[in-house]
Amino acid sequence: MFEFCFNVFFLNFFTYIEATAAGTCVTFLTDIMSCLFLLLIFVQTFLCTDSQITILQVSLYFIFGKSRNELQEWGELDNFYTGPLSSCRDSEGRLHGLPNNSNCLALLCNMDILNAAGYDEPPTTWDEFYEICKATTNPDDSVYGFSMCAIGNEEGTFQFIPWLYSAGGSVTDLGSAESANALSFLAKLVDEGLMSKEVVNWGQGDALNAFAAGKAAMMESGTWHIGQFDMGDVTLDFNYKYALLPKDKEYASVIGGENFGVCTGTEYKEECVDFLEYMMTAENNADWCEIAGKLPTRSDANELKDFWTEDDRYAVFSEEMNYAVARGPHESWPTISEAIYTAEQSALLGEKTAEDAMAEANNVVAPILEEVPIAEE
Repeated sequence: MFEFCFNVFFLNFFTYIEATAAGTCVTFLTDIMSCLFLLLIFVQTFLCTDSQITILQVSLYFIFGKSRNELQEWGELDNFYTGPLSSCRDSEGRLHGLPNNSNCLALLCNMDILNAAGYDEPPTTWDEFYEICKATTNPDDSVYGFSMCAIGNEEGTFQFIPWLYSAGGSVTDLGSAESANALSFLAKLVDEGLMSKEVVNWGQGDALNAFAAGKAAMMESGTWHIGQFDMGDVTLDFNYKYALLPKDKEYASVIGGENFGVCTGTEYKEECVDFLEYMMTAENNADWCEIAGKLPTRSDANELKDFWTEDDRYAVFSEEMNYAVARGPHESWPTISEAIYTAEQSALLGEKTAEDAMAEANNVVAPILEEVPIAEE
């Protein structure tokens, strides 16, 4: 009943998945035997690096039925972070699964470059961030203040969303002044030579390569990069430090990760729900995510392990989870995402003003959301 290539269809409920590499784990339960198969999928996921699943917020919706939502009645939902849990809801707020693990974005700084420019700590606001970008950009050595991914696909949308929400904008109101301000701020970095124009061609790996080569003082980084550093896949020959992404009106980030769901039509819906609730207790969520090197989706699970508190790098991402929003979820997310990254690219390339670019994006997205809205968190 489903086709899995880059798109997943299930009983006419469409979810778009865009991946950069093999290894993405999609999990669903149909019966008790599937629970055993799930354990094999867990093992497979351990073999995947987070860089392979980073840009995905794998949000699969396997509808329980319209008369009753068993998971909605579970008494532990308040312990989940808002972002991951909202990625399991439909436009009416009904819950179709549970988020198993997450990742998000934070600011990664080359402290050797920042220190040389006279800064002892990473920026906390957009004003401070802009100031440090100017102070650390060195055109003679092709060193830029900031590196990010603004490529024309889901990765570009993924890395733009924190700036959108920090400015007070949102996917549901792309035509607002706040949404335009977010894009205008990033376009200014390119216009003033503080960020390379090549970011429109860069995936997240390319942005990391520029940072690792000492060609960017700061970058937008994901949780999975820590594993790459620790395993020696990427070498940083300088002192570095993580911090929350700088804020304009508020702190913001965006989530990725994987969700669990139960398929419509199974004869063992109750058993599958029981198994999900067992897997997603605070203790089990903490154990699973610690072994897999991922972020838990429950705030109380985060408190059970020193793994996310003793390592200053993971501690930043754990805090960032409090501000991380979901992408959608929405059955037309591919179209919504395309409108967003198209606007971002046109503004960064100087083809359109940020206001015009976001207005065009809003003209595409607003009618879609008027017909099927994104559920409020």
